[in-house]
Amino acid sequence: MNHMNPLDDIALGAWTRLRNLIGALDRVDRLETAREFDGWLQQFSPDENALDATIREFLLRALRLVGDPLNFQILAQLNANQGATMTELLAETRLSRVDLTERVNEMARAGLTVQPLEQDKIEATPFALGLLELLAQIHAQIKTHAQNDYLINPKAKMPKPANMPKHALSKVEGMPKMPN
Repeated sequence: MNHMNPLDDIALGAWTRLRNLIGALDRVDRLETAREFDGWLQQFSPDENALDATIREFLLRALRLVGDPLNFQILAQLNANQGATMTELLAETRLSRVDLTERVNEMARAGLTVQPLEQDKIEATPFALGLLELLAQIHAQIKTHAQNDYLINPKAKMPKPANMPKHALSKVEGMPKMPN
């Protein structure tokens, strides 16, 4: 995994999973006798809006899964131990076997976990590891801001208005416009 830029791992991991899903759908459609989806891939491929919507939905789904505290705990354990068995995850999470299996399977469908056929260990994918690394980097930056803020750290100096970022001076100027 590229620890310098987790975006590369996220982008490649997400595309790899999306590509596999799209390829599988195309193979299934070509094998089916029904013709209702004939040509969908040829129509989908050049449609940038469809591709953008698919990528956005895929990323938001993955972020929702990683953002769930138990899923985050599972992925963090997989990362720390280079994988884990269901038994190890059951002991760590205290979930029922059914609940844990459903969570792991849902994360697998989103491209966040994988269980190699020759192993009984579940592993976090580079996509999941990239998301974990990105969250760790954001966490570290927030912590640095907090530690350098006079509200949290009495030894820190109060910033002068001239040194404050423009967005901190005015709610109107600093607030991004929300899409309609």
